[in-house]
Amino acid sequence: MQDMNLLVALDALLETRSVTAAAERLHVSPPAMSRTLGRARRALDDPILVRAGRQLVPTPKAIALQARIRAVVAEAGDLLRAGDTGAASERRTFTIRGPEDIPALIGRHLLAGVATTFPTVTVRFVPEGDEDVDDLRSGRIDLDVGVQHGHFPDVVIDPVFTDEVIGIVDARHPLAQQRVTLRRFAAHPHISVTRKGRIRGAVDDALAGHGLTRTVAATVPSSSSAIALLPGSPLVALLPSLVLRVVDRPHRFASFRPPIPVPSLDVALAWHRRLDADPTHAAMRQLVHEALDHAAHAGAPVARLPATAGR
Repeated sequence: MQDMNLLVALDALLETRSVTAAAERLHVSPPAMSRTLGRARRALDDPILVRAGRQLVPTPKAIALQARIRAVVAEAGDLLRAGDTGAASERRTFTIRGPEDIPALIGRHLLAGVATTFPTVTVRFVPEGDEDVDDLRSGRIDLDVGVQHGHFPDVVIDPVFTDEVIGIVDARHPLAQQRVTLRRFAAHPHISVTRKGRIRGAVDDALAGHGLTRTVAATVPSSSSAIALLPGSPLVALLPSLVLRVVDRPHRFASFRPPIPVPSLDVALAWHRRLDADPTHAAMRQLVHEALDHAAHAGAPVARLPATAGR
């Protein structure tokens, strides 16, 4: 058990990269955590964390071991939870990673189900970043929601539905009064949804193939941000149709099929295989699945305008 405690402390130290923060997380004093760091250094024959200016940074050996240490600690937690008498009374935080719009899309329906089934479970939404499946493997997140990239033997992927990307404009926009041709589509200023703030993308490449360019007036990190900017503006946005089905006052908008090829979005759930049989995790997956289904069929579709690939 002492070795396990050392791994738990080492996990906290590598995660926070701070003796003080790791001590607060594990409810021990900073001197005690400092002594534990000394024990870990002797056990691994490595400094583990070294000072760089006012910060502590991990050594190459510590970086190489961090994911394995996190996985062992997470697995131990799963084993301890397996002895609980009932999932419904389990105190637990369930972390969901997904696009920034996910809480707005499924949060209300999901939390209603959680309150009824697992009143002691806290749902924690975290946004997408540069993370990959290592966050699932390490236990930092419980469930990944959205378009999944790649297939891994230790990660389960459960497809939910396929969503299309459509154009959306203010209901009084010129494109709401005429067929959406390539030239008309490119002539109006666009708002681009991108987490990394990129101004140029696949849409620009497709337009360039027809000798056309567009003006990107702004980039935003989420579809909900784009929708908020559309009313009363000359902007054009390409967004998942799922977002538009749950938008407030859909009569304010008009939508159309883009006059250029835009890939569909295969929305799926992903989790680590070690949690496949966990009863609470399985029930939470079902609640998320149901919340996504509810969002996909909620409300009425926005009025659809005709589009053509003609110039």
